[in-house]
This record gives sequence, C-alpha cells and structure tokens, in this order.
Amino acid sequence: GSLSSAINVLPVELLNFSAAQSIYSIDITWETASEINNDYFEIQKSSDGELFEVIGNVKGNGNSTSNLKYKFTDTSPEKGLQYYRLKQVDFNGAYEYSDVILIRSTINFSAQLPIIYPNPSTGEFVTLVIANGEEVYSVFVYDEKGSSKKVSFIKNKPSQYGINLMEVSKGLKFVKIITNKATYNKKIIKK
Repeated sequence: GSLSSAINVLPVELLNFSAAQSIYSIDITWETASEINNDYFEIQKSSDGELFEVIGNVKGNGNSTSNLKYKFTDTSPEKGLQYYRLKQVDFNGAYEYSDVILIRSTINFSAQLPIIYPNPSTGEFVTLVIANGEEVYSVFVYDEKGSSKKVSFIKNKPSQYGINLMEVSKGLKFVKIITNKATYNKKIIKK
C-alpha cells in the first residue's frame, strides 16, 4: 500500500491521523477513504522521532471504498514528546509508513502512583501502575458493605499489572493492593 500521494490508485488513502491525550493514555485515531488489499496497521511509537517500537496492531478492512475510522490506545505513554507513525501492511507483505505525528504528553504517572485505569471500567481487566521496584503480593476488592473478595492479577511488565474484575459485581468498589512496600486503597466503579 502507499500512504503518500501518488499518481496511481492508492492502496490505502489516509484521510487523517491524529493523537489526543486522555487522562492516563494517548488515543490514536486515523481514517481511511479507501483500502485495497489492506491487511493491518502496525502502530509504532518513539520518544526521539528516530527509533520506533511497535506498540500494537489493528486489523485493516481488506478492500473498502467508504470512509473507515480506526482507534488505538497507548496505555503507557511517557511524559514529554511522543512520536507516532503507522505502518500499513498489505496481504502480500508490502508496506508503507504514514507521516509521523507528534504530541506533547503531560501524563506523569509517578506523581500519583498507584493508578488504576480505566475507571469507571466495564472490562474484565483493569491496569494497575505502581512505582518502580514495587511488587504486588495480593489484591482484594471490597464492596460498600465491606465484604471482600481476593482477585487474581497478572504482571504485564515491570510496575504494570492487570487486575481481574471478571467476578466482581457492578457498582462502587474499594480495591486494596498489598505490595512489598505498602498497602494502598483505591476506589473503582465497575459499570
């Protein structure tokens, strides 16, 4: 595919590509006017505009003649400048890069750790971000009546965990996180 302007018919015609900061994440959106043979988009990120790392994939729609909107959320942005670009890959393996977009992130995770997001949450898993060097030992979820349930969690990467809320009922919950450094109490609403 080609994301640059060319005389021939473009395999993927990119209308726009932008990034916007929400509370603890950067939402990346783009829109295509038409797609031919489009397998997937690879989302890449850089802190210096030179060295990019892959942070996710979004499936393309193969062949399309209507405007299609796409969204990807970067759940671990750093503070400061963040560069993003798309690598559009065809079914035959050919690929093109989009222009690079830039956003200045003001997200400062370390100022308010630990963080649980998204909150409110409808999902089974929420993300917990804790300070460097901290390890989670156990997580309990309490309801307003005080009855508690021990819930499972997985370590996604250093200082980032996924907490399983699958068996937790809806409503306001209090999450007790016990680490090797401290015990934290956070509120979360399960929708």
